[in-house]
Amino acid sequence: MNATTFPSDDYTPIFNNKSTRSAFIGKVFSIVQAQLLFTAAAVIVMQNIGIFSRLAEYLLLPAAIVGIGSALALTFSRSLARTTPHNYILLGAFTLAESILVNSTLSVYSLETISHAFFATALLVGAVYVAAKKSNFDITNSRFFTYVAMFHLAVVLLSAFIMRIDQILMAYVGALMFCAYLYFDLQLLMGDRAKAVSIDDYIFASINIYVDIVGLFVKLVQIFGEQERKKKEQEQRRRR
Repeated sequence: MNATTFPSDDYTPIFNNKSTRSAFIGKVFSIVQAQLLFTAAAVIVMQNIGIFSRLAEYLLLPAAIVGIGSALALTFSRSLARTTPHNYILLGAFTLAESILVNSTLSVYSLETISHAFFATALLVGAVYVAAKKSNFDITNSRFFTYVAMFHLAVVLLSAFIMRIDQILMAYVGALMFCAYLYFDLQLLMGDRAKAVSIDDYIFASINIYVDIVGLFVKLVQIFGEQERKKKEQEQRRRR
């Protein structure tokens, strides 16, 4: 089945060659793995070196600016995203910025909570990968995904203006949405669906999958963190 390349409108027939597609997928997964390992290492360093703890609040705004700027540049400038070494430099800046933001989120949670979220993320990512690969449900050419994304945006906007929305419920919704995004991005990557990422857009594909996994992990940390908090509150009430 022929695929329409994404985000490019140019269709490259060689993309449907199994060996070419496998090499492309392997390259993307290698980049994502490097990003995740860097983020994990950066968080460990920042959590254990005092100077980073003291500078954490001052690094958040620059990290957000760098992260958004580099992501926009790689997403909307095809020449930058496809030109080496500029694309890798911007990808490195984006990954570093995201690592700082993730560290800020994790700093208020226990190691036990983070560990539980890590293993849960690994299981969910594996399950979503198998589903995306084996399922006949092609989400790349379906309006269903558009509705899902619109629903998520609506929930986020409502939570911003109506703070009474239960934050743990928001975390569950966010986790489900990131699973849906990951399913979508993995199907785009595989190339045997209605739409596919062009083999030249390996940086674009890597960023999408990296953000999906990190976003899912952060939401699971929030879920497990809330469960741990409630458990401690119950134990304190029993002691009283």
